[in-house]
Amino acid sequence: MTAVLANQCDIGFAGPEASIYVYNEGKEDYTQVFAQMTKKDGSFLVARNQIENFSWQDVKGKMVIPGRKGGVPYMTLEYVLKKNGIDPQKDTTLDDSIKFDLMAGAFASGNADYVTLFE
Repeated sequence: MTAVLANQCDIGFAGPEASIYVYNEGKEDYTQVFAQMTKKDGSFLVARNQIENFSWQDVKGKMVIPGRKGGVPYMTLEYVLKKNGIDPQKDTTLDDSIKFDLMAGAFASGNADYVTLFE
């Protein structure tokens, strides 16, 4: 998004929330969003310990670093959990206090049982 706004490129590849932020800032020349450029979200769940035959039920009662509340990785995780019969607020602990660029480091240092990472 930064490169597009700085006229360093004509097309950028980002999640829809980046365009929403630009629009909400009141920019006159805001970006246009092309929906569903890919078939998948691009985020994935990493477990601290190896789990044979993973099931989403394994996330119940565990601490997860999901990213910023309202961000695409967080919303995707919530969607997947709900689709698998898990209430994200009751069945897991979602620690959304860690900045996106610090999530992998926080997880590697021992915080949480799972982390959502992005490509």
